Amino acid sequence: MCYISEARSIEYFPAGQLLKNLTIETDLERLRSFGMNWDNASLLRSLIEGNCESFHQSLNITTPAMQQVLRQILDCPYHGTIKRIYLESKVLELLALQFHQLALQSCTTIPNW
Repeated sequence: MCYISEARSIEYFPAGQLLKNLTIETDLERLRSFGMNWDNASLLRSLIEGNCESFHQSLNITTPAMQQVLRQILDCPYHGTIKRIYLESKVLELLALQFHQLALQSCTTIPNW
């Protein structure tokens, strides 16, 4: 999970290996709209409140539930409007799983969001 204002990057990957990359982008207003209590994720809270210009938090784990959602996104069977609704719901599900993981890394109890 990261936010870097006006960043450019170059990534290198070994040749001959299959690579699947999924990037999900959202704006800060969307994150603010969730109305979540960010107390257990101080870096993310600072970003949401406009007190920092970048955020990076490695979760260091992709849970089986996250893997399942990622597979469902990549294998989306729908088209048109139904595809958009389906993918938006899966992205929200993935964000929920990632925020949950972030909360687990930040404290021993899960916050009441």
